[in-house]
Amino acid sequence: MRRRRTLDQIIDRAVMWMTLIVIGVILVAAAAIVLEHAIATSERREQQAQLKLETFEFQVLNAETGLRGFGLSHKAPFLGPYRQAFPAIRKLQPELTKLVDSQTRPYLDEAFRVVYDWRRNFAEPSLRDFRRGGAAEARALIRAAQGKRRIDRIRFLVDKLRTNETQDLAALRTQRTVLTVVLVALLTLGLAGGILGGRRVASVLRRAVVRPMSNLAAVTQRIRGGDLTARAEIRGAAEVAIVAQSLNEMAGEVETVVEGLREVDELKTRFLSTVSHELRTPLTSINGYLQLLEQGIVGGLTPEQHDYVRVAQRNGQRLTALIDDLLMLSRFDAGRIDLKSEPVDLAEQLRHLREEMEPVADEGDTRLELDVPDELVIEGDGRRLQQSLANLVANAIKFNRPGGEVRMRASSRNGEAVVEVSDDGVGIPSAELERIGERFFRASTTTNMPGTGLGLAITREIVERHGGRLDIESEVGKGSSFRITLPRNGVAAG
Repeated sequence: MRRRRTLDQIIDRAVMWMTLIVIGVILVAAAAIVLEHAIATSERREQQAQLKLETFEFQVLNAETGLRGFGLSHKAPFLGPYRQAFPAIRKLQPELTKLVDSQTRPYLDEAFRVVYDWRRNFAEPSLRDFRRGGAAEARALIRAAQGKRRIDRIRFLVDKLRTNETQDLAALRTQRTVLTVVLVALLTLGLAGGILGGRRVASVLRRAVVRPMSNLAAVTQRIRGGDLTARAEIRGAAEVAIVAQSLNEMAGEVETVVEGLREVDELKTRFLSTVSHELRTPLTSINGYLQLLEQGIVGGLTPEQHDYVRVAQRNGQRLTALIDDLLMLSRFDAGRIDLKSEPVDLAEQLRHLREEMEPVADEGDTRLELDVPDELVIEGDGRRLQQSLANLVANAIKFNRPGGEVRMRASSRNGEAVVEVSDDGVGIPSAELERIGERFFRASTTTNMPGTGLGLAITREIVERHGGRLDIESEVGKGSSFRITLPRNGVAAG
C-alpha cells in the first residue's frame, strides 16, 4: 500500500515547484534584460557611428568645395570651409575609431590616411601654386585628376563603412526581434507553466484535502441528523485520513451507545407505562375511600380529621396528575397518541379557560386579562390544545407574584395563529431558557414551589406535533411570556 503523504509534505512540494517556476521566470527575465541592454548599447553605438560618418563625409566635401571655389575665383572667403574642415576631421578620427568594430577599422584608417594625403599632396601644393601666381601649374595638377581620385576613394571608403554599419545595425535589430520573440515565448511558457503548476497544486490539494474534508463534513452532518450508519471514506492526506478513521471509529462507538440508550429508553418507557398503570388502580381506590370519609359515609369526622382528609385528597390528586402526565409522555414516546384533525376555536378555548381558572387566580391574588378576537379557528386536536393552554395558564398563575397579572392574548399573523400567555412572576434566568420544556427540568427560580417539570414538556410535545412552536421570553424578577405559534390550515400530526 502506498504510503500517504502528510499535509506538510504536500504543501512543501507545491511551494517548491511554484518557487522553481518563479525563479526560472525571474532568471529568464533578468537574462533578457541584460541582453536587451547590450543590444540597445550596440544599436546606439552603430547609430552614432553612422552620424559621425555622415559628418566626416560632409567635412571632406566642405574641404573639396572650398578648395575648388578658391581655384575658380581666387577669393579668400572660399577657403573658409576648407580651413574649418580639417580640425573637425581630426576630432572625428578618435571618436569614429572607438565606434567602429575591428573588421571595419582598416577602411576607416585608410579613409583618414587618404584625406590627409589629399591635403598634403594635392590641396596644399595647389594653394601654394595659386598664391605664387603659378596658376598653370595648379591647373595642370588639377587636370591630372589626382585630387578627384583621392576624393572618390574617400567616398568609396565612407560608403563601405556606412554599408557595414547599416548591416551591423540591421543585424542588431534582428537580434532584438529574435530576443523579443524568444523572451515572449519563454515568459508565455513560464506563465503557462505557472498556471499548469497552480492547477496541479490545486488539484492535489483538492484531492488530498478539500474533497476528503467535504466528505467528512457531509458524513458529520448525516451523523448529526441521526444517521449513525454514515461512514467517511479513508482517503486524502495522512492527517485527513487519520481524522476520517477516528470519525468512523467514534461513529461506530456512538452507534453502539445509542442503540443501548434506545433499548434503555424503550425499557424506561415500558416501565413508566407499567408502573403508572399499576399505581393508578390503587390510587383511584385511595381517592375514592378518602371521598367516602369526607362525605361521612362511615361516620362523622371532627374538623381536624376533615383537614387531614383534605390534605390527603390534595396529595392524591397531585399524584394522579403526575401519573397522568407520565402516561401521556410514555404514549407520546411510544407513538400511541393519535391527534385528531378538527376545527378548533382557540379564542373560545381561552374564554372557557379564563372562567375555569378565575377561582385559582383569585386564590393566588392574581388578575386574569383576556384579549382575543371573536374567532380564531385552526385545524387540530381540541382536547390536546386545551390541555397545552391550561398548562401555560396554570404555570403563569402559580409562579406569579401576589397582586400580579396574567395576560392571555390571541391573534392571527401571516396565516398563523399566535397565543401568548404572560405573567409578572419570578422569571427564568436567560442561561436556562433553552432547557425549559425538558422533562423534569425546573428553573432555579421555581424550585421552592411545588411542581414536576412535566407540564411544559407536554405542552411542547403537543404544539410541535401540531406543526407549531413554543417560544419563551423571560427576565428574572419581571416575569415570563410563553408564545405558541400554530399553522391555521395545518392538519394535526399523528
